[in-house]
Amino acid sequence: MKIFLAADGSAGLKVARLIKAAGFQWIGLAAPNTSANAAMLKLADAQAVRSFEGSCVKKRDLAKWLREQQVDVILSIHTKYIMIDEVLAAPRIGAFNLHPGPLPAYAGRNPVSWAIYNGETQHGATLHRMTPTVDGGAIVGIAHFPIEPEETALELMAKTSNEGVSLVRDFLQKLAAAEPIIDTPQDSSKSAYYDRRVPQGGQIDWTRTAADVVNFVRAADFGPFPSPWGYPQFKVRGKIYRLIKAQVSERKAEANPGTIYELEDVPMANASDRFVKLVRIDPPELT
Repeated sequence: MKIFLAADGSAGLKVARLIKAAGFQWIGLAAPNTSANAAMLKLADAQAVRSFEGSCVKKRDLAKWLREQQVDVILSIHTKYIMIDEVLAAPRIGAFNLHPGPLPAYAGRNPVSWAIYNGETQHGATLHRMTPTVDGGAIVGIAHFPIEPEETALELMAKTSNEGVSLVRDFLQKLAAAEPIIDTPQDSSKSAYYDRRVPQGGQIDWTRTAADVVNFVRAADFGPFPSPWGYPQFKVRGKIYRLIKAQVSERKAEANPGTIYELEDVPMANASDRFVKLVRIDPPELT
């Protein structure tokens, strides 16, 4: 069986290794030429796998090549590029995407961040059949797991990635055993799609609860890596600050939302119900 892999990041490398372990032929790789993909690209080169730039999945030339190579399965692992219909239709068995969120509730961009921002206590990873509707195809595997109270977006993304790779491993094992692929259609009534936008325009709204504010900060925290949302911002006396780390205080709110105090040797801001501890801000001093 021939498999074409479109991937970006560490999960792609893990899946590339799974393909060989399952006894399949890894026929091609579409991946951006970045430092994050260096090990995966090196592995492809060592195994004489043809490499393509990540955006190739948007071109008809790739569809033609996939048909000529008689590719059986396309696996899409955390890639940002949307495949054209001709590419999706090229493999014999189908194209399958690993989505870092539970479908249909968290389709689209940055599902890990949105789940934390929304105050979810549970998240998921989904392996689904790819169709022209982005993240809309039938589910072939899904995993659910808890979100810890202080977990950052980076930490949750790592957990989601690991759970997702396990889904792909199980899927490849079923293919190897010639077991039928069970498609479970998504319930469109429960569907929600998130786009590229940053909630609240990237600004902290102190009229919300302290938990909401802290969730926003956690949802944007991919440190030390860049955040797709940047860091939430707030303004004090006309100067803009970025809130990097925050905690909910036990102290109840005492004044107008957004009022800054120096309490317990930590700067705190009034939210609607409680204070928020400004554990780390940039710049580091409130002036």
